[in-house]
Amino acid sequence: MIIVMSLLFVMACTNSEEKKNVDSRTYKVYAKDRGDQSWILYVPIYMDDTKFYSKSRTEYKLDHDKDLPKLSKIVCDELQTIRGALPFQDYFKQYAGYVDNGRIYVYVNLFSYYQVNKECTPELPRTIIFLTDGDYNWGCMIIDYEAGKVVKYKFNE
Repeated sequence: MIIVMSLLFVMACTNSEEKKNVDSRTYKVYAKDRGDQSWILYVPIYMDDTKFYSKSRTEYKLDHDKDLPKLSKIVCDELQTIRGALPFQDYFKQYAGYVDNGRIYVYVNLFSYYQVNKECTPELPRTIIFLTDGDYNWGCMIIDYEAGKVVKYKFNE
């Protein structure tokens, strides 16, 4: 009986040690350390696997070479006017084009870092990342594509 109890105690300690090691492998990857990181999301999903596109919001295909420079300039200019926002290069940027009521819009997801661990690394070119830690580490913008301007933005301040 004592041997069984000792083995259970050792196993419990080993398991908690393994959990500590897994937790210690979690780290943040910051945009400012990676250079310009921008993706066009062709089949975007939210982190809970909900699809971005719907019956009322249909896909508009953005062209990486043609659209990304124009959209990046719009986002960069807008960030400079938002008090508290981080500089453009401190954000990862995800762009998704869509049509809503006959108008073309671009959803821009901005986040300054993402969490990486052994079990879950987000698929950045596809998954829309949300941070809920407050501050200006996460935000989003809606760009009216034809007008070439931001019509709405929100930060997790």
